[in-house]
Amino acid sequence: MVTHLNRTNMKTLSPKRVQAIQKVQLQHERMQSLIGLTEDEYKMEFFEYGMKFLEEFYERKWLIIRAISSDRTYWKWWTTEWNRFELELLDFIDEHEPIVTRKFWSDEMDSLVGDYLTEQGFYNHLKLFKDVRI
Repeated sequence: MVTHLNRTNMKTLSPKRVQAIQKVQLQHERMQSLIGLTEDEYKMEFFEYGMKFLEEFYERKWLIIRAISSDRTYWKWWTTEWNRFELELLDFIDEHEPIVTRKFWSDEMDSLVGDYLTEQGFYNHLKLFKDVRI
């Protein structure tokens, strides 16, 4: 997940990067507000769905899941996928104005776990995990 910016890291990042991070933070805050999650609950959901994706992708092969889930590269990739999917969901909400509940959100996030594009993206990024010891 994107961490909150502080004065130290704002000085070391380009203005364009700071703006991109702030945009994603606003996206997360909007989703949290819509579904009634605290920031900590939201981060826990992020982690749980990331693990759920691995469990389904690797059909509960725990040694592989453990190795990949402890690798930073996986979590960077998952963050990108999560942000992409969440932005698409917010666009859908803006366009169609459904009643947004936690169940609605959970159902949508469950579809991220089994999403064809997510799985294809993971196949494309598996080469980044070549250094993970299993």
